[in-house]
Amino acid sequence: ESLKCNATTMSAIDRLAFLSFSKHAAAKESERLIRQLRLEGDFGAEVLNKLGMFGLLLKKYETARAYLEQANARSRGTNPMILNNLAIATVRSPNGDPGKALELANRTLDQLPQNPDVLSTRGEIYLALGRWNEAVADLTEALKNRPPNAEIHRLLQKAYSGIPDADMAAEHGRKAAELEAAQASR
Repeated sequence: ESLKCNATTMSAIDRLAFLSFSKHAAAKESERLIRQLRLEGDFGAEVLNKLGMFGLLLKKYETARAYLEQANARSRGTNPMILNNLAIATVRSPNGDPGKALELANRTLDQLPQNPDVLSTRGEIYLALGRWNEAVADLTEALKNRPPNAEIHRLLQKAYSGIPDADMAAEHGRKAAELEAAQASR
């Protein structure tokens, strides 16, 4: 029963967080309910993480970062999903701090060694730092354990351009374009 309630609550949090970012007439009410959950519920970190994730999806990186910093504080820095999402928001924010993002990604990898999502995050951070070979290593490893991913191929294209290795950059650009075209046709 408890698990069922937890799953239902998490599903409701997901829908409310999504709605709060929309222009739908119910957005204001969903924001109020989200605040209520943050104030009274046991799901504060999860609510903040969901808000941060939607901020990332909508490319509102500063908003995402603010929510995720709160989520990280609420979880005492122990939730690897929050740490990874915060690392992404931190590196992608206009006033981002790649060094801080790298620290967060490394803390996440301490908890989830060789996780492909975290490796792709750290690869993106290495790109921001101009550490091309390390970016290639992490992104290549991430691709081994994930379904084909256009975003990782785009990141590899940038990394190989920085090395420079024009042939490999072009190959990853071609692969990314193929995957993007296949996704668009669905």
